[in-house]
Amino acid sequence: FRWHGVEVSEQVILNPETLSLDQVLKESNAEVRRVMIERVGLQKILESGNAVEIHTDEQSRLYRLELSGDEPLVMVKVVCPSTGRVYLNRVRPDVKTCREAIASRWRLTEAEYCPVQET
Repeated sequence: FRWHGVEVSEQVILNPETLSLDQVLKESNAEVRRVMIERVGLQKILESGNAVEIHTDEQSRLYRLELSGDEPLVMVKVVCPSTGRVYLNRVRPDVKTCREAIASRWRLTEAEYCPVQET
């Protein structure tokens, strides 16, 4: 079985909901672990309780999860102001604030990110 060219187990493709967080975090191959994270979903990883909240502001939260032998998994959780829908996005591991994380999604620095109106 392959996912975007990465060889993975049948479980990852056909039954990703059965993957435990322990299986994902103990996977030694970083590419296979990346696919497992994608298939399991960031929300399930966040709900595991292993991610640490490193920053929060009025509209978002920034989480970090250390991964053995790989860069940390850093995620920003934001709420769309017009719909109330929650989004969880992976961001660069070097960001320190929610605003910096959101700006990085637009390839901007924190100082450059100055939306007039958020909808």
